[in-house]
Amino acid sequence: MIGVESAADQAIVERWIHAGQGHVFRFWDRFGPEEREGLLTQLRRIPLDLVEDLAEKHLQDEVPAGPGRAIEVCQPPPYIPGPTTPGEKAKSALRRKLGEETLAAGRVAVLVVAGGQGTRLGFDGPKGTLPIAPITGKSLFALVAEKVRALGRRHGVVPGLYVMTSPTNHDATIRYFHDANDFRLDPDRLMFFSQKTLPAVDGQGKVLLESPARIFESPDGHGGAVDALAEAGGLERMRRQGVEQVFYCQVDNPLVRIADPLFLGYHIHREAQVSTKVVLKRDVQEKVGILALSGDALQVLEYSDLPAGMANETDEDGHLRFRLGNTAIHVFARSFLERVSSGEFHLPYHMARKKIPTIDEEGNPTVPAEPNGVKFERFVFDLLPYAAKTVLLEARREEEFSPVKNAEGDDSPASARRDLVNLFGRWLGRAGIETPRDEGGNVKGLLEVGPLYALDEEELLLKVDRNLRFEGRLLLDED
Repeated sequence: MIGVESAADQAIVERWIHAGQGHVFRFWDRFGPEEREGLLTQLRRIPLDLVEDLAEKHLQDEVPAGPGRAIEVCQPPPYIPGPTTPGEKAKSALRRKLGEETLAAGRVAVLVVAGGQGTRLGFDGPKGTLPIAPITGKSLFALVAEKVRALGRRHGVVPGLYVMTSPTNHDATIRYFHDANDFRLDPDRLMFFSQKTLPAVDGQGKVLLESPARIFESPDGHGGAVDALAEAGGLERMRRQGVEQVFYCQVDNPLVRIADPLFLGYHIHREAQVSTKVVLKRDVQEKVGILALSGDALQVLEYSDLPAGMANETDEDGHLRFRLGNTAIHVFARSFLERVSSGEFHLPYHMARKKIPTIDEEGNPTVPAEPNGVKFERFVFDLLPYAAKTVLLEARREEEFSPVKNAEGDDSPASARRDLVNLFGRWLGRAGIETPRDEGGNVKGLLEVGPLYALDEEELLLKVDRNLRFEGRLLLDED
């Protein structure tokens, strides 16, 4: 018998037992008052109906049911490549002007997803606090904040910055910003909110225990950003402040052009609900989601879902036919996000089999050698099929996309710092300042241009001393 004080808690206990999850009370008699209250607090918050539904689908090994999942009939979608002709460049200039006008009118907010920890990188702390700038060691968060400030200085209005954390790093993230004086951002233009979590289940659909008195939970994926933002009052705050467009990115891409006016302009001109920047895949093996069309529905196919025949298929020029890689850089119409948060349509949950630390029958910690459970998460790109109008805009990988995902090799902190140095080297090269290169084409030495010195190449060309010499180490920055 599980003894609890209130009738409401007794009903919750009975509901969990009836749902076949009574094992969460296996060690109840061992618990003190604090442990019992901690477990009850979890049980009150966890949406058991949703967990039951997801566990049932897991046991039946169902593929998440979102619109446009018929992979076998997919086609490559149209996209806007980088301009090459005078006409294309003139059109891009008009779109950029539209984006700049929208920024100057205060109609843009910036949403940064930063719920991850740096564990996979061997870093102890929120991933956004990872030092990444080549010379100063500024963090990923610092670069985002400085880019937002630089946009405000350029256009006269600082975009609101909305940072999605997770329960694991929420407090640490807020402390980090507080210790940095919020990077001189106006507190009224800065908001933190945490994404939700969900339990993981084992092969029998039972929730896994992290400890005898705690159910294991993991973040519900970046697709949970919309609901979490709405519940925290973020969308309402945007509406009150006149925001119409929401620029979205993940914190781990230090090359991202925050609220790029060109991207905004194409999105607004097309009256799109969702827009995405894409890069051309490096090769077949690159682990990046692919944009594809199934009928009229635009979607992102995970690299693991793409059949080998489609993944290797080439066009008449010898290029990969399905080559548009998802950068996780988007613009959303605020009104569209409001429709999402109202429940007009729902993002599907995806299942990921993982090795999840848990406990044995005696309550002792155990680390599995093989995947022992399933996590459930939603992906923000699953909003694409619901959008009546979309824009896919090509971004040059070397200019805008260098995510930090791995501890070493490609997409690591080292490769991101290299890409930053090379980007700044190209900027200086176009100003007539020579930067020596090694055999791999990488700048020899260290080079850093702070966002508050120059947000982009055009600004650097206006400010830099053309008589400057690069002698292996150069920092251009300002407070």
